[in-house]
Amino acid sequence: MDYRLTIRWALVVPFWVLSGLLTPLFAQEKEKLDSLNLVINSSGPDSAKISALIELSRIYTGIDDDKAFLLAKTSIQKSTEAGSSKWLGFALNRMGTLYDVKGKPDSATACFIKALTLFEEIRNLSGLAAVYQNIGVMHYYQKDFDKAFENYQKALTLRSKTGEVNYVAQLYNNMGGVMRRKKEYDSAIVYYQRALEIKRGLKDKQSLASSLMNISVAYQYKRDFNSAIDYMNRAIALCKETGNDYDLSSCHIGLGEIYLKMRKTKEAKEQTALALALAQKLKSNELLLNIYEEMALCDTLAGDHKSAFLNYVDAMYYKDQVYSEEKTKAITRLQTFYETEKKDKEIRLLNIDNEAKDREKKFLVIILSLSLVLLAIALWAFFNKQKHNRVLTLQKKEIENKTGQLKAQAAQIARLSSQMNPHFLFNALNSLQKFVLNKDETSTLSYIGDLSKLMRATLNNSTKEYISIAEEIAYLELYLSFEQKLLGAEFSFKIENAGLDLLLPPMLIQPLAENAVKHGLAPKQGKKYLLIFFEKENEFLKITVRDNGVGRSRGADKPGHHSVALGVVQERIHAEFTKQGFSDTVPSHIHIHDLTDPTGTEVTLHLPLLDEF
Repeated sequence: MDYRLTIRWALVVPFWVLSGLLTPLFAQEKEKLDSLNLVINSSGPDSAKISALIELSRIYTGIDDDKAFLLAKTSIQKSTEAGSSKWLGFALNRMGTLYDVKGKPDSATACFIKALTLFEEIRNLSGLAAVYQNIGVMHYYQKDFDKAFENYQKALTLRSKTGEVNYVAQLYNNMGGVMRRKKEYDSAIVYYQRALEIKRGLKDKQSLASSLMNISVAYQYKRDFNSAIDYMNRAIALCKETGNDYDLSSCHIGLGEIYLKMRKTKEAKEQTALALALAQKLKSNELLLNIYEEMALCDTLAGDHKSAFLNYVDAMYYKDQVYSEEKTKAITRLQTFYETEKKDKEIRLLNIDNEAKDREKKFLVIILSLSLVLLAIALWAFFNKQKHNRVLTLQKKEIENKTGQLKAQAAQIARLSSQMNPHFLFNALNSLQKFVLNKDETSTLSYIGDLSKLMRATLNNSTKEYISIAEEIAYLELYLSFEQKLLGAEFSFKIENAGLDLLLPPMLIQPLAENAVKHGLAPKQGKKYLLIFFEKENEFLKITVRDNGVGRSRGADKPGHHSVALGVVQERIHAEFTKQGFSDTVPSHIHIHDLTDPTGTEVTLHLPLLDEF
């Protein structure tokens, strides 16, 4: 099974169900990388080398996508040279998965079809099942649930024939997820139950607990809370039996969520208290984040708005801790890959050095035997080597200079990007405070829920160097829908994309939209409208943010006011141009125009064109 069937499936169930399943194993990864590199550099059979290339491509996906693509392409080349239809099929399946992850469904489909053709010719049922399973995942995340289910069904039939019971359980789980997304909860429960029965046979109690939690979630969506409680209690019993305190805390969080939906705040608080004791013992910031969010909702329903606000502030603190931990994990993971690559290069250099020493010995014997003619050849080789060394030295210095420049630019971009989150969070908490002071329980509860979703989206995007236009639009829609609840029905917005499939830095457009809402539209009476448009202009990506607000002369941008957000955005854009190698002669990349008929403000900015590859 490809890695996406593990990672992407994790997104189907709530965060608290999965937290205990995603523990990084850096030491094991390093050992695995070492062993795979040894296989590739050995004189062993081609099949082992191709298998190692495919596995390395899987591991590098999400860490160094360019290298993942290169490894997959190399595995296709080696399979073709070896004339192996089997390994060429698996290599194409890997390449198809990479295209899908990069949001290139047409290229992914082409690779999957070629792989299916090869596996059908040699009747490799496991290979066929793996491809159908990945095609199902691709359709699932395109929200084409019928096609996803159809391909899962094909994979299930093949896995049943090969007797790969663990994959059969995973497929039933996937099919249950499809049914849940289609809101066919009874069918979802049936498939989850089938997966549960298989896992009982495998006698994996931790995996059994996970399946019980999935079934509980399905019953929650069905609003059969009694059944949801029953299955979550079964999961709790298994976690206690195995001593898995992390999953046990997650189960108490889930049970508290069920009681919240039943408006049983007393029982919900009891469950969050149990979860809190375990989370504090484990010192898990992820669990503490979820617990304090749930406690804030409990207090809001109970009418204790002061305690709700304090708990929500604690949740925001642990959100920052989770973000810091994710950065540390990413750095550790990258360091693991760096050390492995460095070790592999040292081995290759040592082999080259040993070979050079052997050649020198033979060369001395030849010199002593062949007199002046070979001496002339030796001198020529020496001077040529000196020239080559000088070239290498210059190239090394150039690489070091460029590396230093890139590191400085990356640090500058990270510094500027980090200034945006506190600015937005300050404004959001001010709005939340108004609801709390007005004792508007319904609005406060809804606002906290929406703000939690928005914070999660902000956390996810802020860990990436670049995101796609589609991801940026999804984030902007989430944010503007959030603001729409504050401004009311008079506020509307529209986001248009001229068919572009490009990348841009995250959290770049939101501050401009926030300026337009807070300073241009909020003071305006009557209809309020915001337009955001993405288009291509020459060799740049042009983004327009236009509002029909009061304009800068009456808004917060009047003379004497300095917009921190606008200044940071401008610096980030300049840093991005510098990073992409544009010279200082490139004209200004952000412009602000006052509109007169009707009144309002238009901001346009330009970015370098960055393709998905």
